[in-house]
Amino acid sequence: MRILYRLFKVVAVVLVFFVVAAVVFYFWATSSTRQPGQYQGVFTASGNAGTAKGQPVPLRTLKVATYNLGYLSGMTNNRPLDRTDSLLKQHMQLVQGWLAQDTLQILALQEIDFEAHRSGYVDQSKALLKQPLAHAAWQVNWDKRYVPFPYWPVSTQFKKVVSGQAVLSSIPVLQQQRTVLAKPANNPFWYNAFYLDRLAQVVHLNTSPPLTIINVHLEAFDAPTRAIHVKRVLDLYQTHSANGPVLLMGDFNAPWPIKAAPVAWQDSVLNELKENLGLQEAAHAYHGRFDMAQWGTYSSGQPDRKIDHIFFDPALWQVQQAQVIKR
Repeated sequence: MRILYRLFKVVAVVLVFFVVAAVVFYFWATSSTRQPGQYQGVFTASGNAGTAKGQPVPLRTLKVATYNLGYLSGMTNNRPLDRTDSLLKQHMQLVQGWLAQDTLQILALQEIDFEAHRSGYVDQSKALLKQPLAHAAWQVNWDKRYVPFPYWPVSTQFKKVVSGQAVLSSIPVLQQQRTVLAKPANNPFWYNAFYLDRLAQVVHLNTSPPLTIINVHLEAFDAPTRAIHVKRVLDLYQTHSANGPVLLMGDFNAPWPIKAAPVAWQDSVLNELKENLGLQEAAHAYHGRFDMAQWGTYSSGQPDRKIDHIFFDPALWQVQQAQVIKR
């Protein structure tokens, strides 16, 4: 009996140790590296912070784009490996080269890192901010000391990662609002504790009439949650469209049909935008039908669907040209 008692005591001590260690790790791993007030901001290419002052820019023709940056990791983003500094630098130079040659006025970015370990501690929003895109509004949707994915190598998981969304613009920013969208209700609490905040980033630009950009990154893996997201986005669009024109863009994680076809809205999310608000999708309004060899945006290796969209009110805007840029 004495041996059994000692064995039980040892087992109990070991179990208590692992429970305490798990609790300590959980609270450490889910803790933030920033204060809540540091989850959004505005800055310029000259290094100035703060919102715009001065005369509004007349609103006429705009050239806009949306781009899921994938933390500049390319097709390695979903693979269990540690990305090299040379790969990240090469990808950064490719994007910087494109922006230098283009005449974009507004660029909505998703999956962008802010001094994160996995991207060499580079603030990617500042690295991409060049003339004429001299103004940026950024928002954080992930701020953790531990990242459970990719699953290997484990050593890469124990480092600071801060990431989110950004809008780069040639037009000064007046203000912005950060709206956190719902997490999948069916996920266990510990899973959602390590799940990014899906955001609707609302950015007001200093134009006449006032222009609002809504930059979104909707739920990718749970369709009911994505439907909840789009209803919230609908409310945001209706609220801000009462004050001036709105462009709704970003990574909707909502696909068009895989094959070329006449008008067809495969995802209920897209149907909500079309039916409830009368919005049009820019590429579709320009071309009328989709051939995924031309219009696919995911995956970047062999795109077979279009999940990145720019929506607009056809009563206010007319599409002059649209394309998917490939490099």
